[in-house]
Amino acid sequence: MANRESFEKIVNFVDPKYKHRWTIYEENLRPFLRKDTTWLDLGCGNNADVAEKKQMVKLAVGSDIYRHDEITDDLFVFAEGSMLPFKSDLFDVVTLRFVIEHIEYPEKLFNELNRILRKDGIIIILTTNLWSPVIFLPKLLPYKLRKAIMKMFFNVYDEDIFPTYHRFNSLRKAKSINKNFEIIKFEFVQALNADNILLFSFFIIWHLFTKIKLLNIFRSNIFMIFRKID
Repeated sequence: MANRESFEKIVNFVDPKYKHRWTIYEENLRPFLRKDTTWLDLGCGNNADVAEKKQMVKLAVGSDIYRHDEITDDLFVFAEGSMLPFKSDLFDVVTLRFVIEHIEYPEKLFNELNRILRKDGIIIILTTNLWSPVIFLPKLLPYKLRKAIMKMFFNVYDEDIFPTYHRFNSLRKAKSINKNFEIIKFEFVQALNADNILLFSFFIIWHLFTKIKLLNIFRSNIFMIFRKID
């Protein structure tokens, strides 16, 4: 904890305007979560976000292709994204945190999201960015070695590491994914890892480097919001 607090002080000193990716996600999600909102957290993991925010909305559902041992008791549906067991026009908001990069055919997913979302429904996506060196370079390694590195440096569980495709990694691709959606936000975000001093040092330097407008496409994450228009 002491290290994490020290890292935060460094971040605030070098860039007082910096926002962590989870802060950006929360600040953009919460205004859409109202008492009459129906919300699907797709790729929910242990469903902790649904458990935390369910009182804010009319209906909160978590869905995943893997049922975690430590999953909460809140509403959970085991399902694949391209074949969701929900009626049409049910949800106002769908969130995908570190999910879209694992989808081999994102067009199929968006067709299904188009079906279950109401008009003016919102999709919020937080994903890794293939153009970032910390994402691109490890992909050159064998899959088993990448998994070992992820577990060692980023404290993730083996069951949380899936093959990645990054078929949805640019503004051009986002604009062409489905004619029934418009993009209302698309930005590159640099994550700062606070679990390892070497990684933190690299990330903070990289963040400052990519503050140059033409270079921010090399940041580690992409944050997107879509609205269903038809």
